[in-house]
Amino acid sequence: MDLNLKKHRDDLIFLPLGGANEIGMNLNLYHLNGKWIMVDCGVGFAYDIPGVDMMTPDISFIKQHRENLLCIILTHIHEDHLGAVQYLWRELEVPVYATRFGANFLKTKLEEFKLDKTVPIHIIDDSKPLNLNPFQIEFIGLTHSVPEMKALMIKTPKGNILHTGDWKFDPNPVVGDISEIEKIKTLGDNGEIFAMICDSTNAINEGHSRSEGELHESLKSLIAGRHGYVGVTTFASNIARVHTIAKIANELGRKIVLSGFSLHRLFEVGKKSGYFFENFEFISDREIKFYDKKEILIICTGCQGEPMASTRKIASNSHPTIHFTKGDLMIFSSKIIPGNEKKIFELFDLLAKKQIDVMTEKDHFVHVSGHPSKNELREMYALARPKIAIPVHGEFIHTKTHCELARECGVAKAIQIENGFAIKLDKDNIISSDKIGFVKTGYLGVDGKQLIDLKSDIIRERKKLQESGVINVSIATNDNLKILSKPKIMAIGSYDLRNDPDAESLIRKEIEIFFKSKAKELNLQDGFGLNFLRKKKKKSKLNESKLINEIEKSLRSKLLKIFEDLMGKRPALEVTIILIQ
Repeated sequence: MDLNLKKHRDDLIFLPLGGANEIGMNLNLYHLNGKWIMVDCGVGFAYDIPGVDMMTPDISFIKQHRENLLCIILTHIHEDHLGAVQYLWRELEVPVYATRFGANFLKTKLEEFKLDKTVPIHIIDDSKPLNLNPFQIEFIGLTHSVPEMKALMIKTPKGNILHTGDWKFDPNPVVGDISEIEKIKTLGDNGEIFAMICDSTNAINEGHSRSEGELHESLKSLIAGRHGYVGVTTFASNIARVHTIAKIANELGRKIVLSGFSLHRLFEVGKKSGYFFENFEFISDREIKFYDKKEILIICTGCQGEPMASTRKIASNSHPTIHFTKGDLMIFSSKIIPGNEKKIFELFDLLAKKQIDVMTEKDHFVHVSGHPSKNELREMYALARPKIAIPVHGEFIHTKTHCELARECGVAKAIQIENGFAIKLDKDNIISSDKIGFVKTGYLGVDGKQLIDLKSDIIRERKKLQESGVINVSIATNDNLKILSKPKIMAIGSYDLRNDPDAESLIRKEIEIFFKSKAKELNLQDGFGLNFLRKKKKKSKLNESKLINEIEKSLRSKLLKIFEDLMGKRPALEVTIILIQ
């Protein structure tokens, strides 16, 4: 049933519009007394959608209530948590709260949209609560692959919610602080946490995630014996990994090259925010020609096979300055995000054809996750002791397994949800704390600087063009519908008429027959053309434009049948009649 906000105006509600039963596009709403806050506003990868590489959640629901939306709070800088702000903020126009590092990073993204001086960004002071009546927010530092990841302790009269964001328990995080475990334990011991909205990414993995600090020696040993170029491709926003790789390069006497715009942006933001404190030796990709291959280590974007990223350009030999050859090494210091398998394996294939050595997490210790495995989740539940668990940030199998684990840990109620499901939370009534309705959700495709509904005609038409191509037929006629010049037929990505003159002759013949028949039907002749017909039927207000449209539609239908016979499928077909009087 649809969410009845009038009925539930005074209730505490958790409502995800993105990131529930999926990885990416995290966007969570919390409601109480008619007011809303948004936690995170992220993007996700788009798969097999022509012209669209990224997606955002559809925010139609909260747009209807934006006068009651107090703010957006960002937990950390990863794209699946803040990457949609520059696309969606104009629809909401509310303050944004972030850490200093998060604010600096967000500003660089907003500059691309000329929003850096428009969006009000407030720096989180985690030493004191943020009061947003009726919500009070406390911030808890948790370790992740980027610094300044903040869990939110959302305090309300109806119950307190711990929103974890992305996290892991790492005693040696390389960049940033260790998790504030004691703060969570104190809240748990005092029974202050009613519900926990928690990361599920690695809920199916046994054991404990490995430390970023452990990775250093493994990567160093793999790189140390190499005599050619070494490239390491990773997530551009994984500042801990970039720091680890840069430190290894320094220790091995290799100059560091950052290849990819987003890596340069991350580095500048990191320096501005107080990270990358060592004296790393960086050079530009234009300078590598002055050094031996064994003196260079290249950190690349594009570990998910992105077509325009640095790794793909290197693999396809289209990078202007970096040219890998036989015996060079590319290390994928990342995991494969579900849905990206095809693009990544195509990348592996391109590298293999060039006899470039490839190392991945499947065969070497080159990556650690920034998310909790089962043992860390058990530890978190022992610390926080929530009454209700709501797993997010994972696909169905992850959230299902997470629910089962939460119950094993003694949690009274674990709720598996999907985007759009509204959950009422009431510390005085666990039984009534459950799904109370749903709202419309969906996805918007990022197409340049515009957003397109993925269910729109635009996307349907693009897919049809991708599958069958397009054919444009233009015919110039006079007032009597007499064809004045040879019809222009352009078949793009569909049927090659140049190699089938008989088919082209048939189509032109059919067009000629059609117009003669139509002129006869309308009784058109010299001096008595469409213009005469319009004057004669002035009282009936003959619409010449409408008549031409009807003729175009009729001819299109006829030609579609011919092309369907030729191709075995229906292409996109446009017919244009140019009337010359």
